This record gives sequence, C-alpha cells and structure tokens, in this order.
Amino acid sequence: MPKKLGEKNLARRIGNRIKSLRLKKRLSQFDLAEKAGIGISYISKIEQGSRLPSLKTSVRLAKALNVELFEIFNFRSRLLDKENPSKEYLELASLIDHLSNDEVTLFLGLARKLNRNLPG
Repeated sequence: MPKKLGEKNLARRIGNRIKSLRLKKRLSQFDLAEKAGIGISYISKIEQGSRLPSLKTSVRLAKALNVELFEIFNFRSRLLDKENPSKEYLELASLIDHLSNDEVTLFLGLARKLNRNLPG
C-alpha cells in the first residue's frame, strides 16, 4: 500500500535531516549503521525517504549521531543554525536590514502565508 502524501513528505524530511546530521558528524552510512546497530541498506532507505523510521529506530539514530532526539525532527535548523548560519539565512538577514518598516511588514505577511502553505 503506498504511503500517504503527508507520510511520504515526513519520511523525506526526516531522511534529509538524518543525512545532514550524519554528514555534519563526518560519518559514512556504514559508520552510522554500525553505531546504531541498524543495517546499512535501512539507513540508505531512511535517508532516501522511502522508509519512515520508528520511534525506537529514531532513538538509536539520535544516540549514534550523539544528538538529542528532537534534533532529528528539527527540519529548519539548516537555516537557523546560530553557530554556522546558511548563506541563505545570511542573505535574507541582509535583505531585511535594507527594507523599510512597511516593506518588512509586507514581507512578514508573505512569509506567514508561505508557512501556512508548507506541507507537513
């Protein structure tokens, strides 16, 4: 039975987040699989978004990555990482600095509308 659209999107987002955390820790899929006690093919399927890890597996992955469990579900940290902000975040901050108050209000309204339309 095919996954529902929301479940597929969630699986993809979690997979991308786990991959990002793994790469940040400079671990291979093999290293992560070994540390978490999970098969490498399962790690690959999670990162591809074709498998949604159970809570138990998510806990094992978080421990193997040496992160808190919530970090696996923290999809926006790429932009908002205070220690190492993304170039997109820095560009956005720079653009906002040059806007008038009315333009900031307009931009904030647009951002709120976009956020409501995000899946998941």
